[in-house]
Amino acid sequence: MYQRAVVISVVLGVVLALVYAAGLEYSLFWRLWWYDIPAHFLGGALAALVTSAVCAWRGGTMRLWWGICAAVLVGIAWEAFEWTLGLPPNAFMSFALDTTKDLLMDVVGGISGVALYRLL
Repeated sequence: MYQRAVVISVVLGVVLALVYAAGLEYSLFWRLWWYDIPAHFLGGALAALVTSAVCAWRGGTMRLWWGICAAVLVGIAWEAFEWTLGLPPNAFMSFALDTTKDLLMDVVGGISGVALYRLL
C-alpha cells in the first residue's frame, strides 16, 4: 500500500512544484488573494501522505493526528522560510491573517492526505 502512496506523493509533489513555479513566474501569489490556498492545501496533503507512507513502510499504523502534525510542521517551516527570505507580504490581508489562513489550509490538506492514504 505504501508504494502507491509514494507514487501519488511524487505526482502531488510535481503538481505542487508547478503551482508554486507558476505563482512565482507570473506573480500570482501577489495578484490573486486565493492563489496560495491550493498551494498550502497540496503541501499539507503531501506532508501527510509522505508521513503515512513512511509509517506504513516501518510497519506502523497511521494516525490522523500524525498527518495533521506533519502538515502543521511543514507549514510553519514554510512560513518561517518566507519570512526569512523577506518575501513581500500579501497585499490583501495582514501577515497574521495570511499565516493563519495558510496553516488552516495545511491542516485541511493534511486531513485530506491521511484520508487519501486510507482509501488506497
